[in-house]
Amino acid sequence: MKDILKEIEGDKLLLKIPIDIYEKEATLKASYKFTNKCYINIEVIENVIEVLFQAKEDNNILKEIALEFGNELIDQQIRLNTGREYKVIREELVKKAFNSISK
Repeated sequence: MKDILKEIEGDKLLLKIPIDIYEKEATLKASYKFTNKCYINIEVIENVIEVLFQAKEDNNILKEIALEFGNELIDQQIRLNTGREYKVIREELVKKAFNSISK
């Protein structure tokens, strides 16, 4: 994250996320989990999602929050990918589970 994380104005950090790896939906879900710790602003600029973190109180933990955000972003993207990959199986299981009720 050395080149994709920049400190701005001392109390803000900017994280640049490549849109070819992470989807906007994964970024929004990951962001939601950190809104209690800092202010977050998201912009899509060309092929990059820029996430601006601003501390609510102690800006000493802002870099740690941004690094945790990176891990959460991976988790959310994997969840999206897995959900799509196993969508048919999940739908079949639900259909079979509720088949006896719907008759």
